[in-house]
Amino acid sequence: MGFKKTKKIKRLMERYPFVSDILSEDLEPLDGNGGTEVNELAVSVETADGNLMFRRANNVGLGDSSFAFCIKGGKHEGQVMKKRGEYFFAVDGDGKIINRLNWPRNDGESRQIGDEIYAHSIFWVERESGLDSTESRMPIWDKVRYLVWVTVEAWHAHTKGELFSESYSRSVRVTIYRAPGQGFRRLYQSSSPYRNLSLDKRMVERSLKRGDCCVVGMLGMLYELGMSFRDKVCPNGVNRRPNSGGRVFWIFENFWIERVVRAGHDRITIGEGPAYITGMEGQVYVVFEFFRNSDMNVPDQRGTVPQIRNLVRKAMRIFEENPRIRRAFRSV
Repeated sequence: MGFKKTKKIKRLMERYPFVSDILSEDLEPLDGNGGTEVNELAVSVETADGNLMFRRANNVGLGDSSFAFCIKGGKHEGQVMKKRGEYFFAVDGDGKIINRLNWPRNDGESRQIGDEIYAHSIFWVERESGLDSTESRMPIWDKVRYLVWVTVEAWHAHTKGELFSESYSRSVRVTIYRAPGQGFRRLYQSSSPYRNLSLDKRMVERSLKRGDCCVVGMLGMLYELGMSFRDKVCPNGVNRRPNSGGRVFWIFENFWIERVVRAGHDRITIGEGPAYITGMEGQVYVVFEFFRNSDMNVPDQRGTVPQIRNLVRKAMRIFEENPRIRRAFRSV
């Protein structure tokens, strides 16, 4: 291993020795020599919740040309992340890895598979079990002591005239999830896509093509939120060009609202997290488009329905308490 172990990491790796077994697994992206050397390691311990049950991998650059750029903040500011792979492991009470969940490496593979793969799938197939197809569908949640989410990233320095430098670091983040008080079985049974599934644009598009009734229903909830926002904040519509020449933007600490006037409609984005461009990690946001014929659309979103509902309610409270912002949005 090429990283320097802190006292915290040493303590956690001694307490959870299966972390070393996970680090030795073949996890893309590999190091520059095709091995598993780690340059940076972070290990944390959390309690599993319903959102984890519906979490999906956010892979980048595995078998395609996608990449990400760290705009601001953290040790990788100004660097380019060429590849990222995410994995999920189940560990039993003896510290043995009994299952590993691999997601599609990229959007192309996701389209070929068709169905979405959520983290709770870890409970349904035991690795190297030797069971037949019927027995292998029996859930293993009563055998699982820990769930482990692993994110592996390859970071390249960004230099002038060169997007990907030859040198890069391989970083690994390991999050160990303990079972909540009710255990993993009850956690799985009590979790719900309506509360715990985080929506994003690409997943929604794939789900709509499959005719996923659950996602269609959730989009209907967001549509109703948009209608409530329009009726509450913009009773006369939002179809006049703002004084700033087409765009108005407010930031309230970590919360932000943007209005952009386009041909025939207004586009309003409500978000929480880094307020640079939508799609950044750590953001929760929703985009409403209001058309002059009273129609509306929800073209983009990120977050669970409860998270987005709280965003919209917070935005409506801000409009109620701030006449200046209310005047800028309302047509008179």
